[in-house]
Amino acid sequence: MVMNAIHRMAAGLAKSRAQFGDLVDEALGRGVFDDDAADEIEEALIVSDVGPELAMELVDHLRKFVKDAGGGVTRETVLEMLALNISRVLGGASGEEKPEKTSPEVWVIVGVNGTGKTTTTAKLAYQQVESGKKVLLGAADTFRA
Repeated sequence: MVMNAIHRMAAGLAKSRAQFGDLVDEALGRGVFDDDAADEIEEALIVSDVGPELAMELVDHLRKFVKDAGGGVTRETVLEMLALNISRVLGGASGEEKPEKTSPEVWVIVGVNGTGKTTTTAKLAYQQVESGKKVLLGAADTFRA
């Protein structure tokens, strides 16, 4: 049963990844990284639930990179730089650790019934406890009458 949920979740993520990839491919399909391509990549990031502030930050990094390189960068280079910046934001690219937060964090986990939210949340909480953080879990659910 758990494996079935994992397969369903993986299939759902594969669809999202493919949709995002298609949007970025379309943006870079002209072979030039220009303002139109930047705007389309920003829109693809926002549609992919990255959030508008982070999407703007990622695209601004791409614009600066292309400008510093004097333009004419390849599609692959733009994709690599985008992946590198996303990894940097997530804290995994350069090995740099994010500064320790001093305020509480709130994580909201939502999804379709049976997709592994409870198991994933428990694993995330366990990782946080193992790293020395205090964890408080709260739950809410909606049931059909």
